[in-house]
Amino acid sequence: SSTTGGIYTTTDAGLTWTKRLSAAVYEIVQDPTVQDIFWAATSAGVYKSVDNAETWTLQTASSLPSGNTGRTELAIAPSDTNVVYALFASGNTGVELWRTTDGGASWALRSSGGNACDGQCWYNMVLRVHISDPDIVYRGTIHVFKSTDGAQTWTDLSNNWGGSQKVHQDTHVLVMHPSEPNTFYVGSDGGIWKSIDGGSNFINVIGNMATVQFYAVGVDASDPEQICGGAQDNSSLARTTSDTWDLQIVTGDGFVCHIDPIDNSYAYTTSYPNGGIPSIYRSTSGILGSYQEVTSTSSGINSGDRSNWVTPFILDPVTPSTIYLGTQRVYRSDDHGSSWNPVGPGDMTNGGTLVSLEVNRS
Repeated sequence: SSTTGGIYTTTDAGLTWTKRLSAAVYEIVQDPTVQDIFWAATSAGVYKSVDNAETWTLQTASSLPSGNTGRTELAIAPSDTNVVYALFASGNTGVELWRTTDGGASWALRSSGGNACDGQCWYNMVLRVHISDPDIVYRGTIHVFKSTDGAQTWTDLSNNWGGSQKVHQDTHVLVMHPSEPNTFYVGSDGGIWKSIDGGSNFINVIGNMATVQFYAVGVDASDPEQICGGAQDNSSLARTTSDTWDLQIVTGDGFVCHIDPIDNSYAYTTSYPNGGIPSIYRSTSGILGSYQEVTSTSSGINSGDRSNWVTPFILDPVTPSTIYLGTQRVYRSDDHGSSWNPVGPGDMTNGGTLVSLEVNRS
């Protein structure tokens, strides 16, 4: 939202609302025992209300981070509601995870830095506490982690990247089963997983839900059954003769893909910039062939350019061996992306990045 945000309450089933707290709010949690008590995690810190969310008090005891904490998440221990955990993307010295065991009268720093977050906590993170043990905490950041000592040390439940990885990365939600202590669900960029043994093992429960989000698709002009697509956090995918999509190349996010309309042995995919350099990959053996990155400083790309997260590039529809790529400027390749030359002004965006390109077809 472009507004500051806040917490509002209604006493007439939503007909009118009263603003009770002004802040960017990430989490609101009600005390499951004393239901007039609420906690709120905001970009300014942690707030507590003891009067059914009408008034709020910023928590500052024990130098708890406040003021400009960035993304903040919190969780109450269902078995002991005096125990509350708070994870700050921007604490006193960086990422910090704190705990109170006395309802906010005092707080203690439990972990920080890489021990509290494995990356991008400004974007996605979530905390949940075991339903019967207040010292067992689950943390979802890029991977899913578990602590059995009150958030001091953590075990990565997702396992290492690659074939041994148990859960898809970028965790957005954790749901604890209300009556089965070791059962919980994970919602991530790859769908939904379930564990019934406290995170030792996971079951993929996506079922028949279509959860892949495509940024863009490309179609083979000579064979419309051949389609490629760049997927959010699911790399670049392609299908040929069936509705089963196959992996083209592992890239994290996949974006724009193209198939040469004259010679479909040439296929291209993109991902996010790597070290400031746009990432375009080319296959010379079709959409499911072997891909190599063709954008680099040695191929003519300026490493100091600003590149959009979804880097625009397009094939000339008449002469598709000619490709155009946009950063803060436009690059042109006349050899299927093997080499690049800047064309036009060095900065066409006044400090920004190009987001779209098109070729005059007339």
